[in-house]
Amino acid sequence: MDEGDYHLYAQLTGHEQDVRSVCVLQDDTIVTSSRDRTVKLWRKGSGNEWKVWRNLLGHSHFVSIVIPVPSCPSTHITHGGVASGGNDNIINVWNIDLNDPVTESKELTDATLILTGHSGPIVTLHFYDSTKLISGSWDHTAKIWNLATGQCETTLSGHAQAVWSVLPLPNNTVLTASADKTIKMWNPVSGICSATFSGHTDVVRNLALVPNNLGFASSCHDGSIRIWSFTGQCLKEFYAHNTFIFALALQQDHNNNVRMATGGEDGLVKVWTQKINKENNNNKQGVNIELEGAEQLILLHNTVWDVAFLNNSSDLVTATSDGVARIWSRDSNKRISDTELQKYNDQIAATLKQSEAAATANNNSSSALSGINTQKLPTIEELRTRAGRRDEETVMVREPVTGAVAAYTWKQSSHSWEYSGSVTGAVTSQQAPAKSLAQGKEYDYIFNVDLGDGNERKLGYNRGENPYVVAQNFLNLEELPQGYLDQVANFIIQNSADVVIGQSNNGGSGGSSNYVDPYTGANRYVPKPVTSGNSNFNTNSNSDPFTGGNRYVPPSNTNFSTPTPTPTSNPSNSNSNSGFKYITGPTNSTNSNTNSNGKANNNNKLKTIPNKQMVFYEAGNYDAILTAINKTNATFTTSSDPNISKLALSSVKSNNELQSIQSLFPILSNKSMYHATTVSRDQIFLLFKTASTWPESSRLPILDLIRLTAIHPSCTNHFISYFKIKDNFSTFLKSNCESHNSSLNNNKIMVIRLLCNLFKFEEGRKFCCEKEEVIIEVCGEVVGGGEGEKLNELLGSSVMSLMVNFAAEYSERQFGRRLEAMSVIGEGLAEGKGMGEEE
Repeated sequence: MDEGDYHLYAQLTGHEQDVRSVCVLQDDTIVTSSRDRTVKLWRKGSGNEWKVWRNLLGHSHFVSIVIPVPSCPSTHITHGGVASGGNDNIINVWNIDLNDPVTESKELTDATLILTGHSGPIVTLHFYDSTKLISGSWDHTAKIWNLATGQCETTLSGHAQAVWSVLPLPNNTVLTASADKTIKMWNPVSGICSATFSGHTDVVRNLALVPNNLGFASSCHDGSIRIWSFTGQCLKEFYAHNTFIFALALQQDHNNNVRMATGGEDGLVKVWTQKINKENNNNKQGVNIELEGAEQLILLHNTVWDVAFLNNSSDLVTATSDGVARIWSRDSNKRISDTELQKYNDQIAATLKQSEAAATANNNSSSALSGINTQKLPTIEELRTRAGRRDEETVMVREPVTGAVAAYTWKQSSHSWEYSGSVTGAVTSQQAPAKSLAQGKEYDYIFNVDLGDGNERKLGYNRGENPYVVAQNFLNLEELPQGYLDQVANFIIQNSADVVIGQSNNGGSGGSSNYVDPYTGANRYVPKPVTSGNSNFNTNSNSDPFTGGNRYVPPSNTNFSTPTPTPTSNPSNSNSNSGFKYITGPTNSTNSNTNSNGKANNNNKLKTIPNKQMVFYEAGNYDAILTAINKTNATFTTSSDPNISKLALSSVKSNNELQSIQSLFPILSNKSMYHATTVSRDQIFLLFKTASTWPESSRLPILDLIRLTAIHPSCTNHFISYFKIKDNFSTFLKSNCESHNSSLNNNKIMVIRLLCNLFKFEEGRKFCCEKEEVIIEVCGEVVGGGEGEKLNELLGSSVMSLMVNFAAEYSERQFGRRLEAMSVIGEGLAEGKGMGEEE
């Protein structure tokens, strides 16, 4: 058999959407799974022809993973078969008799075994120990299933984010790889994590065993591959791709070398040869690794979701986003027909031509990106000569050599500019775009949207259409939560209208961009990993008796989700912290409620209410909050006073309250993955329990964390469940808001801002309207304050924001009398407590 370079051998066409996973049952039987909700078994026919032999229809959502299952005589899988998992949160196990005399294609709708228990999409599976199956899910857990009983025997809990890969090891342990950048080793019986392997800087996507049990390999979204010993020592690291690596497969070839295939978002499959063997050398593990460069690059020009070697070691199968699985062979006798090869080459040529044209347009210095001359954008070197104007300020910069455009964000916590993503261009507003195709239809605009799972969707829009109708249809098509409606609609409005990029709100250059994609950051955004830096606190001279030193104070310049109003003509007021004017100030100069001096016109205040634009407090200094919670809890733990030590969060394995709270931070700080992450009911209840037991002087960071959890879409119902128990809601409000001690004003601010954030989702808005009386009563206490006391600015602006949200909701419901009441409260805030003109 001749073994040269890989060439195209066969194309398996039949799926209607992306082929997400592929596996090999035997050399004449290949299995694929797809976003079209099907699993297909392909059999080799005469010559080089492959046809669908079985069509498995047991899933109601995308099928993300399919693996082979060997014969298990003690189970229902007597012949062997396949297991599949998908976004419907179930695992289907199919008993497939490969010797079935029926050779014609047929559909199977009833799986032999259905395993349920995960609360999120299932993205990885692995057979284990003759009758066991391991699964990994976006619900942050892995589970071990007994195929004889159909029951989950062990749940492996400990990752802070999605589990993307699982791998059983020869030493009777199990590995899991996660979006939290770690690999963990587990005892599969007890479910105890015995080790955590760190080193990757982004999502760890794949795990694979190195042949001859010499270790294991991992791939990462940062483009790197690592070879590890079973004890967790990194033996080798190299970079295989410049983009996300989605696929990894290893196989021993005829020369006892290790052949490795990788595939990724760049549309490339790379095949590597590694000489890995045990030798007596200076390596601690006695393992010698000789890595050769990629021996061949296979260019597909579509995202490569999966790769798998056939058992004959000469063939390789790929799964790609164009809905086709392709078999590549090194055997000169296995080749696709000349006609089919010409069609494929024409497709590649057309794709290359489009890519080159796009690259030329993107790198042309005289071209405009959404109407902006990229030559006028600053370089990153120029940007780093100044500090950001505010936390989370985003600026577009130009790469001086290639002309490519990237986005950088100012992080106040680390006092540095951090890379946020690449901007690959948007349709310019200077001329009407040419019609483009998506889902077979013509559109004026087509946006690429990546929801964080690495799968790019096409969102088409024609001028003149209602953006909200288009957004709703997109949500229905992609089966996304209704809470994304406003974000998607605003994205369409912003990107199909005249927008100015690279200018700050005050008209200067280099400020934050108005071009914001809620999912991807730009027209295409490669997510960055969650970062952590040195925590910087806002401190004051007051010492906290529980934590010692300066107590935690949340940032006072919290960003609102509403657009920044046009600055007043008075320079001294352009950066004012006056929440009243900031929240309600109009952005349209023709409808301004300010006079020539930048002060509020008292004769026209009510024009700021009703306001249909709600206000949410979404920014947070997560590092500072976590540090403050850890320090406070450590103080309680080490106290010799039993009345104080009992306040500490439990850290025992059976009930690790501290770890439960700590695990919230990577979830809440990664907003791009909110659609794929969840916060549990127990975690929310634990936060409220802590807020009720910790002393008032120490509970601020917990209240701040509760405020931030309210903006996560999975939390609203948990909040309502807690609040509806007995008098929990009124007790929580009054215990944190009724004190007239001004040193506790920050507690009140966090509680009022929590209520503002509850308006983000429909269930929260309904609940707040039901509890209107107690909320207004508490707001009255807050606004009333002490005798002769001037109202704290941030506290007043927070109450005003809450009134704005009520007014917007009641305006939608046409509650005229209630709306009038909210307006009166707003005027009272502006006039009665020193927050009017003089501010």
